[in-house]
Amino acid sequence: MKISVLPMATLATLAALLLSTAAYAGETVIDQQAQKFVPNAVTLKAGDSLKFLNSDDVDHNVTVIDAAGNAEDHGIQKPGAPIVIKFDKPGDYSVRCSVHPRMKMSVKVE
Repeated sequence: MKISVLPMATLATLAALLLSTAAYAGETVIDQQAQKFVPNAVTLKAGDSLKFLNSDDVDHNVTVIDAAGNAEDHGIQKPGAPIVIKFDKPGDYSVRCSVHPRMKMSVKVE
């Protein structure tokens, strides 16, 4: 009895493609220094993430606001603690620190 290896090879190729697609999601680091987001503007691809670091010696907050004005508050961020936020939907977003209202940045997701 002959067993075909073609279906197994096809499944292996499909699995490799699916795994490699997931690897394309990126992560961009945003640091909070001297009560500023650095950098203060980024462009991402849908599915990418921002990793917010807090290099200041004070607490910060990360709030993401979409173009419709819907806000998602990610809470207080202690110095040294990272916050990672994934952006799945294309659009324009603003990020604010509710502790320091002058801290602003923009995010464009393509």
